[in-house]
Amino acid sequence: MLRIGGRGGGGIPPVTIVGGAGTPHPCHDLMSFTRSISPAFLCTLRAEVWVSGVCDPYQPLEEKYRLTRQCLEILAQHNWPVIIQTRSPLVLRDIDIIGAARDFEVGLSITTADDAVRKLFEPDAPPIEDRIAALDTLHRAGIRTYAMIAPVLPGAEGLAELLKGKIDYVIIDRINYHYADWVYRKYGLEDKLSDDYYYWVRQELAAL
Repeated sequence: MLRIGGRGGGGIPPVTIVGGAGTPHPCHDLMSFTRSISPAFLCTLRAEVWVSGVCDPYQPLEEKYRLTRQCLEILAQHNWPVIIQTRSPLVLRDIDIIGAARDFEVGLSITTADDAVRKLFEPDAPPIEDRIAALDTLHRAGIRTYAMIAPVLPGAEGLAELLKGKIDYVIIDRINYHYADWVYRKYGLEDKLSDDYYYWVRQELAAL
């Protein structure tokens, strides 16, 4: 089992590799893991890889450097199951790899249906319409898709209609930090931080 998640020292996600007997692999962090990895290791170990829950794999520089694409090529070559999570329609560039892979799925983070709200909380992220269109393209291509509605932002209830027929499942979670509370206060959105609003949105999205 390969488990990658959370934050280790210096922001490096801890990696735990456990063999059949439950003995930890000597690589205890991501750096030592990547230094010691070998083609033989890739061939013998097969575990789910999440690309990526900590940092978006399709940042603007990816268009030039194609590092995520290279990683996906290697993972697909060795038949590793992959869950991609991004905010960027740039993921469509790699639809050839994703569609041909044995066990790849793609999710777009979409936290509201209202692009005006997106501009308040995610001013540099791609427009909501473009993300939904990307999901539609991927889904029509026969690729398993999901929406990550986390955190639920004001206007998220409108996603029920927009996502219909474009995803296989949805992940929903509330805002679990307070760094953006000032935005809610500044624009009179405090009621959207309430438990009532969150559970109402979950109910609206339940059909997805």
